[in-house]
Amino acid sequence: MPVVADRQRLIEQHLGYVRALATRERTRLGGRLDLEELVAYGARGLVEAADRFDASRGLSFVTFAHYRIKGAIFDGLREMGWLSRPEYARHRAEERANAYLENAADREVGAAARSPATLEDEVSGLADQVGALTAIFVTSLEAEPVAERLADPRATAEARLGDAQAGARVLRAVASLPDKERSLVEAYYFGGKKLEEAGALLGLSKSWASRLHARAVELLRKALTEEGLVAP
Repeated sequence: MPVVADRQRLIEQHLGYVRALATRERTRLGGRLDLEELVAYGARGLVEAADRFDASRGLSFVTFAHYRIKGAIFDGLREMGWLSRPEYARHRAEERANAYLENAADREVGAAARSPATLEDEVSGLADQVGALTAIFVTSLEAEPVAERLADPRATAEARLGDAQAGARVLRAVASLPDKERSLVEAYYFGGKKLEEAGALLGLSKSWASRLHARAVELLRKALTEEGLVAP
């Protein structure tokens, strides 16, 4: 973890990046928001990233911090009522996918240290990651309250029925997980908790929560495949 001087340096060097992300979101929403307010929200994510960044993992700070900064901005937009639930769900899906990929990167570094990967290994690993990310996105989007989506007057009866059936299949897949994995998924995807918070509920450290999340996603992918929501 960074010492105090390194932490402060990371924060000072990346304030411009925070402002760039905040400006992009303000522009996307028609320029009707106070830029400095968005920057303040993003700065919270930057500070959190600087506190948690571990350079020994081999990730660049921008890669590590991007979704934490963007997530803090989106949390602010959500608090202010500027972000629709589907938009927020899509962002949360990206955030969860990034958490999964960070863990996958750590595992790949460890595996490479033991033995070099063949092309077949890399192709197989990529296919597994694509399947896992699909499962993350499907679960994140279906984690929206079903009743709220079914109440949309613009939806046809067939679309509402499809939503209800998809939501039920996701819930069945989650219910099929072992207790710890299910509890983590329910808190992280359906309870609005951050991964560290969801892990803390189970008495896990951030790193162990990340590993449990990766295992849960793999099991969830298989369950969603059986439910017909993710391609085998």
